Amino acid sequence: MIHPPAEQTLQAMDALFVHYYDWLAGQYDPVTGGFYYARSSKTMPEWTPDIESSAQALNILIRSGLLGDIPPSMRERLVRFYQQKQDPLTGYFYDADPNMRKDEVMVARALGYCTNVLQRLGAEPLYPLPSLSGRMPDYMVSPEAFTEWLKSVSLANSWRGCDYLSSCWMYLSQLAEEARKPFRDALFRYLSSIQDPESGLWGEGCLYIRISGTFKLNILYERLGERAPHGERIYRTLLHCLRNDEALDMCWVRNPIDLLASGIAEVKPGIWMSSSASRALT
Repeated sequence: MIHPPAEQTLQAMDALFVHYYDWLAGQYDPVTGGFYYARSSKTMPEWTPDIESSAQALNILIRSGLLGDIPPSMRERLVRFYQQKQDPLTGYFYDADPNMRKDEVMVARALGYCTNVLQRLGAEPLYPLPSLSGRMPDYMVSPEAFTEWLKSVSLANSWRGCDYLSSCWMYLSQLAEEARKPFRDALFRYLSSIQDPESGLWGEGCLYIRISGTFKLNILYERLGERAPHGERIYRTLLHCLRNDEALDMCWVRNPIDLLASGIAEVKPGIWMSSSASRALT
């Protein structure tokens, strides 16, 4: 049961999204087959449809149950958009911006977006992926090299550092299960050794930054079929942060809410919630 004030707030929010799909359709570019990040991007010559924006748009259509309603011509253009982003020599996928190649997180993320989208659309990359082209990162040579790489990643900013750590999934996912296991074990050993035993969080920064970093690592744990350790402590810290700290960025709220929705801990009303909050959930 939702209390009347909350119901009114939700209804007001719904009204803001009445024309959402009209807006989303307006982000599509039939020439390239991709989606723009924002409506204003279409008026700036230096901005073009990009890998991440297009993948996010397609994910919205998938979650909305609209993938089957995409016209064949649009599906073909989307497939071509992603296939043409692939470098034939390395197997990686790149946007036109040359700075993207310098950001290892974006490179790994683009690899994941592109391979997933092409699979969803019933298509394949034009060229072998990095695991087959011999272009995997140097740290994937052995579990020992992988461990040294893990230790080298700075977590002075938890959000950025944990995002970088979680990018290893795109390479681990290309390994056969038997070959992946020693890397997986090394990853879990290292993350366990640096997790804050009190808060359950990883890295440094304000609570919102550390929670966003933990959000990134939780996704990695989920993809590897494991639950993040000390979920109850993470949950307790997360509630304390939401109730007491000021969020200065939209994602500072979005990431904790996603972390809560992931089922980071088994929530038992009354343990870390006030009695009134517990009643509101029933």
